[in-house]
Amino acid sequence: MARHEELTAFYRNQLPDGVLEGTLLKAPCPFCGPDSERPAGRLLVSLDERDFFTGYFRCLNRCVPGGFAPHFGRLLGLDPSLVPGHDPERRTHPMPKDLPGQGINQEIDRLHSTLTPEIRQYFAERTIGPDILRELKIGFNGRYLIYPYFRENDLCYAAHCRAPERDNDHFWLGDAGFAAGGLQIFNLKDIDRCEDGALFLAEGEANLLCLRELGYPGVAVPGSDDLETLDPERFTYVKTVFLVMSHSPEAEGAARAFAERLGFKARLLQWPATRERGFDLTGLAREDPAAFKTGVARMIDSSRAYSPFRPPGREYELFRADLEHRKTESYQAMRTGLEGFDRAMGGVH
Repeated sequence: MARHEELTAFYRNQLPDGVLEGTLLKAPCPFCGPDSERPAGRLLVSLDERDFFTGYFRCLNRCVPGGFAPHFGRLLGLDPSLVPGHDPERRTHPMPKDLPGQGINQEIDRLHSTLTPEIRQYFAERTIGPDILRELKIGFNGRYLIYPYFRENDLCYAAHCRAPERDNDHFWLGDAGFAAGGLQIFNLKDIDRCEDGALFLAEGEANLLCLRELGYPGVAVPGSDDLETLDPERFTYVKTVFLVMSHSPEAEGAARAFAERLGFKARLLQWPATRERGFDLTGLAREDPAAFKTGVARMIDSSRAYSPFRPPGREYELFRADLEHRKTESYQAMRTGLEGFDRAMGGVH
């Protein structure tokens, strides 16, 4: 049985009231509790065999973070052997044992409650709605946007503070030790939720919020230079990682260096060369909000699995060009300057 058929059978069995519309399964959300402030939401499951996100589920109420089949099984408390692709030998990333028992969660909640209408509009212009801001507890302290970095135990020890419209004006709130050495991963827990699936790795928290608004899972690093300390082992059980950086040679170089460590599961999203330096997803969203989703989908479709090797066609072109170069008069006339050597060997070539 093909993988998407296994996933379809799995989700339809677990969601008997679901209706399959094309490649999208729609069902009452089993995770919306009776204490929810809103009516039970709809759960959407993508089952398109051609899609990188086949098997990804999400509740339109955002009562729980979305994910793939292993995360769905854990939320329902299912026997893991019932989940398609289950490997009993697999070991997920362990919970760190030395995390402090208290974080700055109360401060984060307070800062989230002080979001102003102007700041909400700032995010709305980038297609980022209030549900995303509430889900990821984005805050504002009167001058800086506050992006909390929650860890595996749901505690926040450090938050990245950025000035709106001035990305180079930023600092860290809380324990700076949790903002370095590969620990600076925004929305960290999406990595485990995307086991056996795909996710985005974005540069800049706001760019990830744009993707989350579209329904995509993902994580972010503060800047492309933070990729250098990121441990690729964290993504061991994720099948595909889409890297999307801002448009600059430095960011592209950092992404390629990380992709080389990550391997063929990495796929780089490319910007057209005509885009201005620093252009990113928030810029694309502001440029044409109605076409933003289509634009991101096109970038996904045109991405290619990363390889450190040149494509065979390009290797052939370079080989032919080298042969033609060897025929030129300047190449044939090259000499070392060592008269005996040149006389015996006929020149450098």
